[in-house]
Amino acid sequence: MDGLDDVENSMLYYNQAVILYHLRQYTEAISVGEKLYQFIEPFEEKFAQAVCFLLVDLYILTYQAEKALHLLAVLEKMISQGNNNKNGKNETGNNNNKDGSNHKAESGALIEAAKSKIHQYKVRAYIQMKSLKACKREIKSVMNTAGNSAPSLFLKSNFEYLRGNYRKAVKLLNSSNIAEHPGFMKTGECLRCMFWNNLGCIHFAMSKHNLGIFYFKKALQENDNVCAQLSAGSTDPGKKFSGRPMCTLLTNKRYELLYNCGIQLLHIGRPLAAFECLIEAVQVYHANPRLWLRLAECCIAANKGTSEQETKGLPSKKGIVQSIVGQGYHRKIVLASQSIQNTVYNDGQSSAIPVAKAGKWG
Repeated sequence: MDGLDDVENSMLYYNQAVILYHLRQYTEAISVGEKLYQFIEPFEEKFAQAVCFLLVDLYILTYQAEKALHLLAVLEKMISQGNNNKNGKNETGNNNNKDGSNHKAESGALIEAAKSKIHQYKVRAYIQMKSLKACKREIKSVMNTAGNSAPSLFLKSNFEYLRGNYRKAVKLLNSSNIAEHPGFMKTGECLRCMFWNNLGCIHFAMSKHNLGIFYFKKALQENDNVCAQLSAGSTDPGKKFSGRPMCTLLTNKRYELLYNCGIQLLHIGRPLAAFECLIEAVQVYHANPRLWLRLAECCIAANKGTSEQETKGLPSKKGIVQSIVGQGYHRKIVLASQSIQNTVYNDGQSSAIPVAKAGKWG
């Protein structure tokens, strides 16, 4: 999309961005969405709002909360101006008939829904920024506009979790009515899966790691059940995505849950089980440096013997460090190239299969 000549094809570009979004190709979707946003003025109000909301969602998913908040301010202004224009037309047109009043009521409901959506996005952005004061203000607006709906209670629970009020966070989660949620076929979100995952995160923060892993496993089971339901209708692997809403492409949260399970298992002293979870999550989070650091922790913990074993294996600790280069902040430790710990390996293990072992530094 290079100029105003392409504005006529704006709907095609928007659809492309939506498809990329559902395929989790967020960077590419943002690129298309931002090009659309450059020429937003000629668009109809409803379409312009759709472009902005899509970009806001993408910015939050890619942890660009400041950009999301800027767009939300634009959306608020857009909705406010649109509402004023409609009120002016209604006054001059003297629409006293039934159709006019119905249209006005429908328009008002859409505006309120958009405002509620904006407040929810603001909460998510402030949570990412850990801006608790601003978040508290928006939480009140969410509760006023959306009431005690499951999404609003989940957001409030997340807010209390950030404040360290873990018991209150659990209480809010338990008070949410999951049965009222439209379901994953309409929204692409499995609320039960989110419920168990959030409980796992809260108990992790409370250092109740065994309870945490229990809840994460429940979330994984719920996720697997949902995925089984989605694939039950088609026997042909080539048509497993046909006949189902596009939003369900985002339903599977297996790798996010495996990451959480891996971190929890690492904290309860089960590095090998943690490694199995985290190495599977690499398929999605291969660019996440924290994941690789956690995998390194698993390898170190799995290969760290008892003090007696270490004494037998290494005759002298001096043999580990070869030399020290530099001083202060730039000081580097050069390890010896030959070490008993580094040369022990399993001859029967295939090098193509990742295992939690400590390798030699190159």
